[in-house]
This record gives sequence, C-alpha cells and structure tokens, in this order.
Amino acid sequence: MVNSFPELMDLIARWAPAVQAATITHVMEQVWGLDLQDYGLVETVAARAAYGSNQVLARMQRDK
Repeated sequence: MVNSFPELMDLIARWAPAVQAATITHVMEQVWGLDLQDYGLVETVAARAAYGSNQVLARMQRDK
C-alpha cells in the first residue's frame, strides 16, 4: 500500500527498469518473429515509415 506521493514515486522508480526491459523484450520478440500480424507494433511502425504517420491511421481504420 502506498501512503504518500513520495512513496508512490519511489515505487514507480523501483519498478520502471523492469517494466521497460519487459516492454523492450516484447517488441524485440515481435521484430524477430516470423509471423506477421495485421495491426502489430512492428507492422504499424513499418507502415508509418512507408506511408507517413498521418495516412496510416486512416488506412488502418478504413481497412478495419
């Protein structure tokens, strides 16, 4: 239980590296994976690089 704002900030500071490492590991698994997902993170980043960030959202929403 967190009783104050400083305790909350301390808790976040302690867990942030673990959460960051888990997130990066998850992204790297998607990068190195052989399967493609329709709206996965890697595919979305690649689409934004190819078509521009403004066009990607409209295309994804239209395709859905």
